[in-house]
Amino acid sequence: MNIWLVSIGGAGGAWLRYIITSVMAKHSTSYPWGTWVINLMGSMLLGVLAGLHTAMPDYVYAWLGIGFCGAFTTFSTFTVESWLLIQQRRIVTALTYIGSTALINIAVAAIGLYVFRLTWQG
Repeated sequence: MNIWLVSIGGAGGAWLRYIITSVMAKHSTSYPWGTWVINLMGSMLLGVLAGLHTAMPDYVYAWLGIGFCGAFTTFSTFTVESWLLIQQRRIVTALTYIGSTALINIAVAAIGLYVFRLTWQG
C-alpha cells in the first residue's frame, strides 16, 4: 500500500511544485525564487513530519514525507540554477542563493522537527 501512497504524494508534490514555480517565474527572472521558496516550504514540512513521525502511522509519513516532500522539493534544480548563475558571472547572486538555501533550509527543518517533537512528546 505504501508504494501507492508515495506515488500519489509524489504526483501532488510535483504538481504543486510546477504551479508555484510557474507563478513565481512570471514575477522574477533575476533570482530563482520559485525553487528557493519550494525548498524552504518543503524543508519545514518535512521537519514537522519528522517531528510527528512517532505520533502518526507509517503510511501517512510515506504519503506526505517521502512522496509529497520528495517530489515537491528538488536538489537537482537548485544545483542547475546555481551553476547557471555562476556561468552568467552573477557570483554574488549565486553565493547568496547557495548560502541562503543551505542555511535557511536546515534551520526551518530543525525548527519544524524540534517544535513538533516537543509538542507531541510533551
